[in-house]
Amino acid sequence: MKRSLILFAVFLGLIGCGSDQTERDIMESAPLVDSLPSEVEVIDCPAYAGHSDIDDSLAEHVTDAHRFRELYLSANPNSQDDVPDIDFDGRDVIAVLAGRQSSGGHEVYVSDVSERDGGLDVGYTLVSPSSDCAVTTQITYPYCFVSLSKVQGEVHLSGQSVSACGLELE
Repeated sequence: MKRSLILFAVFLGLIGCGSDQTERDIMESAPLVDSLPSEVEVIDCPAYAGHSDIDDSLAEHVTDAHRFRELYLSANPNSQDDVPDIDFDGRDVIAVLAGRQSSGGHEVYVSDVSERDGGLDVGYTLVSPSSDCAVTTQITYPYCFVSLSKVQGEVHLSGQSVSACGLELE
């Protein structure tokens, strides 16, 4: 009986292996900075994507459904989710794909949207894990899609890179 209890305790301990908070966190969406205008809506900004048809980074102002569908399906071709329906008569999309990253711990998110000369400045942040972060060694492809009201002027996209453990910026 005592041996059975010990084996049961070891079994329960093994079930919990590998399921720490860090692994659960990488499946949650990366948050956007609170200062974004209320009309900016998150479409999809996962902190983890394990496959993509796009290896290089890109940031793009998307104004039509065809291009959005192409980018969205390429960003995470293993996803079982349907392509979100965006009304491009009244909305535009900002697509930011970080491209192929050598490990987990990489994230991308839209960090700033502000008006400029009849258009918009859109800032995004690429987060890379700092040297003291515990991350998976699996290749990842972080990306972020947000929608916003139709833009009549030019959209200027600019990115910055930071090192951090997740979005706990130092």
